[in-house]
Amino acid sequence: MWGKNKKTCSEMECIMEYVESSLKGEKIECPQSMHPLHSKVIEQFRKLLSNEKRMSAAAKEVLDVASSISSYDVEMTHISKGLTNFAGEMAGLSESNLAIVEETNATMNQVTDSIEATSVTLERLAKESEVFAEKNNNSVVLLQEVNDLKGNLIDDTNTMNVKIEQLVELTTEVGKIVASVQEIANQTNLLALNAAIEAARAGEHGKGFSVVASEVRNLADDTKRNLDGMRKFVDKIYSAANDGKASMTRAIESTNLMSHKIDRVSNTVEDNVNMLHTLVSSVESINDSMREVKTAAEEINKAMEASSIDAQHLSEMTQNIHHDAILSVDYAKNISKIDDRLSVVVNNLYEGLKDGKHALTNEQLSEVIKKAEQSHKDWMKKINTIVENMELLPLQTNSHKCAFGHFYHAIDITHPRLIKEWKEIDVLHDSFHRKGDDIIKYVKENNRIKAKELYLQTEKISEEMIIKLEEVLSIITSMSEQGVKIFES
Repeated sequence: MWGKNKKTCSEMECIMEYVESSLKGEKIECPQSMHPLHSKVIEQFRKLLSNEKRMSAAAKEVLDVASSISSYDVEMTHISKGLTNFAGEMAGLSESNLAIVEETNATMNQVTDSIEATSVTLERLAKESEVFAEKNNNSVVLLQEVNDLKGNLIDDTNTMNVKIEQLVELTTEVGKIVASVQEIANQTNLLALNAAIEAARAGEHGKGFSVVASEVRNLADDTKRNLDGMRKFVDKIYSAANDGKASMTRAIESTNLMSHKIDRVSNTVEDNVNMLHTLVSSVESINDSMREVKTAAEEINKAMEASSIDAQHLSEMTQNIHHDAILSVDYAKNISKIDDRLSVVVNNLYEGLKDGKHALTNEQLSEVIKKAEQSHKDWMKKINTIVENMELLPLQTNSHKCAFGHFYHAIDITHPRLIKEWKEIDVLHDSFHRKGDDIIKYVKENNRIKAKELYLQTEKISEEMIIKLEEVLSIITSMSEQGVKIFES
């Protein structure tokens, strides 16, 4: 382009014109020079412009990465806090579970001891019941013997009653005989008296007969006296026989009553023996069941011991998870710090590119604002879901760390036609995100009324911000149509 005969100052003017035009974004052919120093300067400027292009791409990439990191930071923080709360609850539940398991284990040990004692008691009861049943069987045999004796006693009593009745009848007959003999004795005495009278009449001839009559009379008197004694004796026998008959009647009645009672006792004892045999069988069955229960309790004890070990292990695991969750929250904070540092780097990069060839264009700014509108609408949908369901979701509430916030604070718009509206957006944007923090607070407190009230306020701010973004887009479009660049030196 230039020959060696050109002046060096003229080459430098061309080089500077190329550099200035390139920095303004104009396409111009790169100059050539045979002068070593000029060639070196041109090469350095070419590298500088190439590096600026790469720096522009890197700035946009870093801005995207920073936005992604912010999103990841929000998600990570939300998950970490949720995990921390969950791990804390799990730790509490694990400790409670461990305490319950240990208490249950202790209770099961007591139950096992009680079952063991019950088993021993049941075995002793079974043996004693068998002995008792055997004794009752003996009692049944004895009662049967008593029953047999009772039958014999009743027969003997009835026989004796018959004999006594016969004795009473005989006594009556003897009484009749005594009465007859006494009547004869009376008549004999009367005849002897008559004979004595007749003998007295006969005089001497009747003396012998008188003696006989006197003897007969004496004999009749003796007989009468003996018959009186015998009558008294027979009367006593008759009275004693009647008393014996009455006693025997009462004895028969008592024997019959005793027989009835013995029958009832015998039946009752037989029923008791049958019930006792059933009881012994039931006790043996219960004893067998208790052996099974004892075996099951021992197995449960082993399982509870294993469960206790597992519960202890689970408690330790939940404690570790809780500790790791707390660490993850700290890591999320470190990510936030990295995001802050990247934001500073991006700001410096864009500041360095502001007046260069690769400065942000009007079209790029418009595209960012359109994306901001969509992100803003998505944010509103998410906060609406949070309020409607009263459940927390990952939500960026830092106006500097959302995608638009990163971009907004990475560039510095100073163009007089846009600066006022641009600063007004920041006020609305910051207020908008702060409402998100307040809404989350009321959702955590489960205060639906306050959360809904704040959501309506946020919705109003959102509408104002959308209007302001549309206004900025309109200004940018107008400037582009007029060929005015926002980032122009």
